[in-house]
Parts: sequence; C-alpha cells; structure tokens
Amino acid sequence: MDLVINFRENKTTDPVLNKWYYRENITCNIFICDLLNKGTGNAYSKAEEVRLAFDKGLTLVEGTTSIHVLSTPQIAGSSIASDRVIVPVIISCTAEVSRD
Repeated sequence: MDLVINFRENKTTDPVLNKWYYRENITCNIFICDLLNKGTGNAYSKAEEVRLAFDKGLTLVEGTTSIHVLSTPQIAGSSIASDRVIVPVIISCTAEVSRD
C-alpha cells in the first residue's frame, strides 16, 4: 500500500488585522493506493485512519504559522488506475501566517 500526497493552494484570505497577517487556504489530498483484485477494504481502512489522524479541530504549529483543520476530512470514493485501487482523502486546511 502506498500513499501519494499533493497540496493545492486556494485563494488567500487577507483580513485587515495587521499588515503582516494573512490566511492560506489549502486542500491536502492524500491518495491511498492499494493493489487491484484484493478488494477495497484495506484501502478504505487506511483512508479512515488518515481521516482520524487529521480530524476536525487539529492544529499544527510551526514557528509563527498555525495550520488548522476546520472540517472533517472527506473520503471521496474509490477509482481504479492501472493496477491500483485509489481512495482519496481530502483535507481542507487554513494556515494562519504572521510575518514579522
């Protein structure tokens, strides 16, 4: 089983709190890839583990940046590509950035 991750940066939210503060809106896609012809149970189990690891309310902090998961991640069905079954987990995040 493999995990493939990509990030998409959405439109920035730029409230007038101070000159150095803004919010990056990010969609994190984690693709659970498992071998075909083994069923989808293992892939969906791993997708649920990922969803629970990034559950709504999670906040990660690095320096002056806080990343918040504000809604429950979505498991978006499954598809087949080549010799793999793929189950995507979609995580919407907001990063609060404050530059000095």
